[in-house]
Amino acid sequence: MRAVLLLLLALPLAMSAQPVPASDLSAEDKAWCEDGDAMRRGVREACEVRAVRLDARDEIEVDGGTNGGIRVQGWDRDEILVVTRVRAYSEERSTAYKLLEEVTISTDGTIEAEVPRTRGDDWVGSSFRIYVPRDTDLDLESSNGGIRITAVSSTIRFDTSNGGVCLVDLGGDVRGRTGNGALRIELGGQSWDGEGLDVTSGNGTVKLYIPDNYSGRFASGTGNGRLNVDFPITVQGRIDKNVEFTLGEGGPLLRARTGNGSIRIERS
Repeated sequence: MRAVLLLLLALPLAMSAQPVPASDLSAEDKAWCEDGDAMRRGVREACEVRAVRLDARDEIEVDGGTNGGIRVQGWDRDEILVVTRVRAYSEERSTAYKLLEEVTISTDGTIEAEVPRTRGDDWVGSSFRIYVPRDTDLDLESSNGGIRITAVSSTIRFDTSNGGVCLVDLGGDVRGRTGNGALRIELGGQSWDGEGLDVTSGNGTVKLYIPDNYSGRFASGTGNGRLNVDFPITVQGRIDKNVEFTLGEGGPLLRARTGNGSIRIERS
């Protein structure tokens, strides 16, 4: 069943949050409700995209809740844009819309969605796409959803119990974990700008992509899995399970580990 898009221009949010007209959103965000179908045959879906603009903050905290994905994108504007997709499923579409009406988005402190309790096959969930100044500190948490962070250099903390994590072109002091999900790290530039990177997966593959002529110190390991490096390196430690190496002039330590899963380190 095709998702139905409702772009809300007036929302029950904090006074500091300013509703964003549809014309100000990217084509991707406008069409967010068109991604995917209903979870089960015979179940009807209702979907809304809600967007608000916030003043820039030194730090944002985001709670994705249950089944909530979080994507944060750094940009050059001195403001924050919070785009939320709220979806509800029920055997009756009218019930699904009623469930959506009960969802509120909080932005005063922690950015989060408050969703109603459901019964039977009914389900309500939300996901966030948040655009922030590149130096905004981040504290992200989700119970069962993926996390993606792109083009931010700051103090970054993230945690998800079950979901993949993708980190692209970051800097600063980055630390986080996923209990069950893949880690994908795409480095940018020629070296790490900041204190370093320390990320882990309890159960999932790790893929690390390093640009040519990149300088840095690296450490990676797996408790149970294979380790593959697709370019020549001088290593310290056991190449079968753990590896440490330096490229170019070195730099801050960049560490990515998994308890159970393979590791692949490639040139990007």
